[in-house]
Amino acid sequence: MLGEPECPCISDTSELIEQLRSELVALGRPSTYGLMGCDVYDANISASDCGSNEEPHCLNPWCFVDMTLCPIHTGKCEAAGGILGSEVSPHCRTRPHSSRPLVNMSAYYSYETCGSVNMYNKSRHSLDVGGHVIRVVVDPVAPWILKRTDIARNQEYGGPSYDFFVRTLDLFEPKPVLRIVPGWATQQSKQKFESDYTACVHDVALGNFDLCIADLWLTPERHLLATFVPPLRQDYFFLVVPRKVERVTMWTRLRSPFLPFTPEAWLGIVVFLCFTSFLLWLMQVCEDDEHSSCNAKLFWSLEELVRVHFNLIHDFLLGQSSIVMHNGAARKLLSAAVSFFILVVLASYTASLASILVIQRQSVGTISNIEEAIDRDIPICAPLALLRTFSSVFPRATFVESPEARNAPRLMYSGACGALIMSQVSIDSMHAGLLREHDCNAVASGSISEEEGRCERDFLGNPRDDCNLMRVGDLLWSVPISFPVGERMAHSMSWAVTYAMTNGLMEEMKKLNREVFPVSHCDVEDERTEEDGLTLEDLSGTILIALSIASFGLLCFLGSIIWNVVRRGLSPRDSEAEEASTSASTDGDKGPTQLKGNQSLAHLEAQPFEDRIVPTELDVAGRMQGVCGCFHSEMRYLLVQGKSALLDCCASCRCAVHALLTAPPKKRAMARGAVFSVLCWNLLQVHAQVSAGGCDDIFCDGDEGCPVAARRPVSHSEDSRSCSSRGAGALAAVPAAESNGLQGGMRTLGPLAWAVLRTCIGDVREPMVILGSENFPGRHARVLHLIMFHSPYCAHCQTVELHLQGIADALRGEDDIVVGAIDCTNTSNQAVCRQHNITGYPSIFAIGWRHLVQYSGRASESQIASWFDKVRSRRSSRSSGGSVACPRGLFERLKSVVPLCVDHYPDETAKHPWLVVLYKMQQAAQDLQKPVTSAARDLGGQGGKKQRERLQSLAHRYNLEVNEAHVAAQGLETGRAFAKVGALCCDCRQDEKVFCKDLQKSWRSKRLPLALWVSKEGQEVLYSPVRLQDLTAGELVHFVLSSLGYVSTRPRPRGQPQSEL
Repeated sequence: MLGEPECPCISDTSELIEQLRSELVALGRPSTYGLMGCDVYDANISASDCGSNEEPHCLNPWCFVDMTLCPIHTGKCEAAGGILGSEVSPHCRTRPHSSRPLVNMSAYYSYETCGSVNMYNKSRHSLDVGGHVIRVVVDPVAPWILKRTDIARNQEYGGPSYDFFVRTLDLFEPKPVLRIVPGWATQQSKQKFESDYTACVHDVALGNFDLCIADLWLTPERHLLATFVPPLRQDYFFLVVPRKVERVTMWTRLRSPFLPFTPEAWLGIVVFLCFTSFLLWLMQVCEDDEHSSCNAKLFWSLEELVRVHFNLIHDFLLGQSSIVMHNGAARKLLSAAVSFFILVVLASYTASLASILVIQRQSVGTISNIEEAIDRDIPICAPLALLRTFSSVFPRATFVESPEARNAPRLMYSGACGALIMSQVSIDSMHAGLLREHDCNAVASGSISEEEGRCERDFLGNPRDDCNLMRVGDLLWSVPISFPVGERMAHSMSWAVTYAMTNGLMEEMKKLNREVFPVSHCDVEDERTEEDGLTLEDLSGTILIALSIASFGLLCFLGSIIWNVVRRGLSPRDSEAEEASTSASTDGDKGPTQLKGNQSLAHLEAQPFEDRIVPTELDVAGRMQGVCGCFHSEMRYLLVQGKSALLDCCASCRCAVHALLTAPPKKRAMARGAVFSVLCWNLLQVHAQVSAGGCDDIFCDGDEGCPVAARRPVSHSEDSRSCSSRGAGALAAVPAAESNGLQGGMRTLGPLAWAVLRTCIGDVREPMVILGSENFPGRHARVLHLIMFHSPYCAHCQTVELHLQGIADALRGEDDIVVGAIDCTNTSNQAVCRQHNITGYPSIFAIGWRHLVQYSGRASESQIASWFDKVRSRRSSRSSGGSVACPRGLFERLKSVVPLCVDHYPDETAKHPWLVVLYKMQQAAQDLQKPVTSAARDLGGQGGKKQRERLQSLAHRYNLEVNEAHVAAQGLETGRAFAKVGALCCDCRQDEKVFCKDLQKSWRSKRLPLALWVSKEGQEVLYSPVRLQDLTAGELVHFVLSSLGYVSTRPRPRGQPQSEL
């Protein structure tokens, strides 16, 4: 191999070949050394340092080159018709070559012409640097570049970056001479640029200096001026704002035990406990129906109500339920409900209480991140060199330029801005007090005034404290730090810096200069962890609350003692009577108290209501009156809740369920528990009344002797009346039980309850839809869905469900709106939830109408409804159809068929009717292109012909029967198209793929192609062939014209004449 033609190896025909052989022999080398073309001449030769071939050049091929052909010769290149760099002539290009001295001459050799790199000349990187004088300027900026005094009191430079640069010069042979030019950038360059650093880069580009040694950010503007060495490190930028300290007060300590739950949650807990205790009290008062009316007992048991409230709250704090369960199913169910509530609430409370009790003196910024600063329109001071960059990244922000990064704090203290963008190095220097020291030195020297430097106080008169400025938010930007270098030394210095960096020289310099890095003088707050445990200070609020409650109890105890002493002193007879009463009461504890004769429960006013009291049985009429009055009063308080329209509601279970299902959503949740907790007991009582023929005022208007099947409640709407009548009929259909037989009533309880519930629930439409993976909508659905992703174990989801129920009630009658919910704990639905990135419950989405929007506000019915109204108002109006932006697919070169896509798909608002064909590229192009294109030409405007003439021609061609009456009414005297024809490629892009699946799901069609008719009346499926070959132009034209009413739905028989239009 003789090398590349632009720089070939020397040949035997060269004039210098004999002289070269003599020189090589004189050097002790073979006469063929380097003269036989490209070859490995140094292998195993000790004189070339290749005795063991360890050096990288030993096994690389090379040769001496012919210098009559190797150099670029402009004249010969142009004479050959080429330009420099072209391959027209060998004189237009060259290969790298180097000179090698011999005895009496020098010869040129090249590794590159033989396909290898010159690793023999170790000093080739030093050609432009080694032995040269390097003129540099230095700007000391702590901690990376410092100016310090040595032992001899001489000024010298140091720091990690400067020492790294000096050490890289040792890589060059011979070592260059470093000459430091006093000052910084020239005055001429400073006048051109606002930044002194950019001015120094400009000086390097002009050749005034060879390098600028400083913390220079490598920006596009600076890189355009001069070449930079590889980056030494990265400078990271953050947002810096004033610190805001949240002090820990006694109120904070007192509030901490209640923080696991919100005030609304605590209110809900209290309401639940009060409501449950009220039910328990009501059961205790009225559970024995064989005594006098509950109405009479509701007024004397208020003291018992307070006691029940206290016991239930006490059970809640102890984490257990002490409700006696042997009195029937109602007590058992109530106890289970309370136990479940206590279990879940206390577990949730204790899970987060420990971390909340550990209250620290937290330091937060006045602004949490740059987005908040932008929203609040707070001016932000940013370095001048990076102002353009930050303005591009955050276009809505208001930036104030800072000529130098170390001057940023003084701008904030002067009121120019409310936040700073600073590098981490500048933040560390600021917290070490170096930036304040720099400003104070400048003020002391007189170069700037106190108003500019703000050494002592800010513009409000507050003392300057750099520790009051803190970093907030995430990393904003990073900028490489580098040195600008002249073009002559760029390659050599880049190699030296890269070599030094990869060998760990910078890390070594950082360790040697670790004492120069700033140390923060600001106090560091100790972070506490859960392993540290709770202190007495953490528990001080809890202890104080407990002591306050105990103190109140002590005051009550002292008050009772004082009252007894005073009462005994004023009325000794009353004291004796009280002792006698106490004695009698003690004797009564020996057994259950029995009522005498026909004494009603109202006569038990003087004694406490306990489970051990067993009243005697009353007569049937008294029992019926007591049950009706008790149930009527109970339903008034628990279900009606002051709703005047239901105050006259009867006391039947049917009416109670109807009131429950028609109540507002917020009251429905509270009423639901009341209805079903007493439903079992009341069903038995009502069944007994119907069987005995008593309590007629429940089901009828008060007329005596009205049949059970015709009984209905008074003062109700027609819906309620009809539902109640059917409920009464269902009650009458149940076999009667023994009037006094509780066991018989229990046997009829199940059929009776289901009969009433099925009858009542049938009249109420459930507005929310249960969604799953099979019926879950896509973003292109024609119906807008308000969907809640939930879990049945999420208590908060139940509240949000009530809000959505209210929204669904308000949207009744909206055919294009659906409110639904999907259970993410169901295994069949988990794929849908993962697809929508559901990470918490509940999550609310609006899906449909090309929307897929997640709600991120508060769980308020009004706010959710307002957000959903905004989504509804943004319903996108599709274009009339077709765009050049849509993929043409199979119809790339056919202009008669309009390309369609998701963003350009016709709907009911389109100006013209459309025939839309959905297809896949995988289908046969010829089988689909021909009929669709032919139909598009037939249905489009043809040379100005009127529609009447074209219709006659199409009817004759495709054997169609014209609807003459409709044609005569329409006229058809225009030359416009019958319909536009569009095609949508269902596998060209992902959006169209999803869109086609939604359309196929809507029309229940699994096959493609699919022909759709889109007009102002809506959309419908025209044609879905079993086989692709069945799709013909005649079928498409026939379906379009029949949809327009111009031809009959069936083609006329062949041979039958077509009447004139």
